[in-house]
Amino acid sequence: MTDSHKRIRKNCICISILLLAGAGLALYLVLSGYEPSGGDIWGHLYKSQEMYESLKKGNVFPLFSPYWYNGIQLFRYWGPLSYYIMAGLMFLTGGDLLLAYRLLAFVIFVVGGLPWILWGIHENRRVLGTFFGLLWFFMPEHIRIYFCCQGRKIKKIGIRGSKFINCLFPTFIKPVKLIKVFLWIRK
Repeated sequence: MTDSHKRIRKNCICISILLLAGAGLALYLVLSGYEPSGGDIWGHLYKSQEMYESLKKGNVFPLFSPYWYNGIQLFRYWGPLSYYIMAGLMFLTGGDLLLAYRLLAFVIFVVGGLPWILWGIHENRRVLGTFFGLLWFFMPEHIRIYFCCQGRKIKKIGIRGSKFINCLFPTFIKPVKLIKVFLWIRK
């Protein structure tokens, strides 16, 4: 087995550990019957349900709902990316909103942990990167937001996606090239 095959195998093991831990978390939430709690989580779940129903009807961007604050725009304050993800999870679960919310933990776990694993792969510190990737979801702020209060986790998926992209840029683009790009943009 060549060195490149060994590296690929180690990388796959790290990512597999992350996927299995995320699946274990989602399975625990499903088997324990976890119910979402918090101040405005049900409002976000309602918007997810509205997105799912409108996508089934062929409307890819529902603007209004007569039941949402007497007809105010659904996505006026928070972008729809996270609601599209929830609608996709609802599609996978056959329209089950609560199961989709529990599976959202898997998505957040993997999307949040993957940049740490990629960092570990890039720095040749796979074990440390995998450890940080597994630990990331269980940081106090994430636990507070997902399990304790409000529905901010749904609306922060778009923000996490942008942080994922920002994490990749400094790692895989040399700083000198990045500075040249910024100087070119300023012209």
